Amino acid sequence: PSGDGRCSPRRRSRNGSAFRRCSALDVLGTRLIMASELCKTISEAKLERHKNLFLNYRNLHHFPLELLKDEGLQYLERLYMKRNSLTTLPENLAQKLPNLVEFHWLPR
Repeated sequence: PSGDGRCSPRRRSRNGSAFRRCSALDVLGTRLIMASELCKTISEAKLERHKNLFLNYRNLHHFPLELLKDEGLQYLERLYMKRNSLTTLPENLAQKLPNLVEFHWLPR
């Protein structure tokens, strides 16, 4: 495995079934790529003043505090965070995102 977020090629087990072996570096690399993509998505939404932001299926365990930094997402009206693993929301969510009228959040 190269540690670049990809698993090693399929291998055959003793019983002939195919499987992939992922190392800890592969998993860490995948998480870093996902975090980088999340930051890029949020930054783009701030710069372009998006009204809708889709963060569905991102395997998030914590609410991304980057959403609440600065005043960049004051135009956000709809936030989609379906199928993540969030357990709590920030207390200041309504203050930091004052134009938010829809928040879609379904746990896994």
